[in-house]
Parts: sequence; C-alpha cells; structure tokens
Amino acid sequence: MNSENLSAETVVETQPQEKELKSPAKGPVMKAVLIKRGEFALSNSMVLPSFGVCLLGEEGTILVPGPNVLPILGVGNKDIKCSKCGYVLAMKIKREQVQNLTIKCPSCSCLNNL
Repeated sequence: MNSENLSAETVVETQPQEKELKSPAKGPVMKAVLIKRGEFALSNSMVLPSFGVCLLGEEGTILVPGPNVLPILGVGNKDIKCSKCGYVLAMKIKREQVQNLTIKCPSCSCLNNL
C-alpha cells in the first residue's frame, strides 16, 4: 500500500479502528487510532486532541511528512527528535501516545522508530 498524497486527516479517517488500551498499572483507559500498514505522506500535522488518544501503527507503518511539516502534535510535555539530525518529529505528546510507528525525517530522511 503506497499513498502519495494522503493527508493526516485522511489517514486517521479512512483507517481508524479504535481499541481501548489499559495501562498495566491500573491507569486510565486510552483510545487508540490504528493506522494500517503502509507508507503515508503527511502534508500537515497529525494532532492528538487529548491525553486519552494514542496513535498505534501496524508493523510496517511509515509516516512520511512533507518538508517543514511537524508530523505529530499533542498536548503533553514530551518532544521526540530525529535520532540523526535532531528534527522535531513529535511535539508536546505523552510518550505512550505514539506506539509502533516509523517516521521518515523530512530533514535528513532517516527512519525513526517510535
């Protein structure tokens, strides 16, 4: 599955399968948006509206943001940067909100597993 012009909203709207994830320490329940295997071009940011939502990718899910696009934006306090060049790949998230995703850095093209 290869999609060249799929926007962030379209990925979430056309591929959602909500699952409830319980944290092992009796914490609150999170709703997960499952992104199917494939490579998805992002022309804008994927926004996580609250702490209770997370992005969960199937094995082989790669997000490919366009130039100067911040791939994921949330409401938490953690930033995730590219392991090679330091480009910000996810800003203001809670680390548990992004699971099993690979993001191709728009600056250096390095694949970053989250």
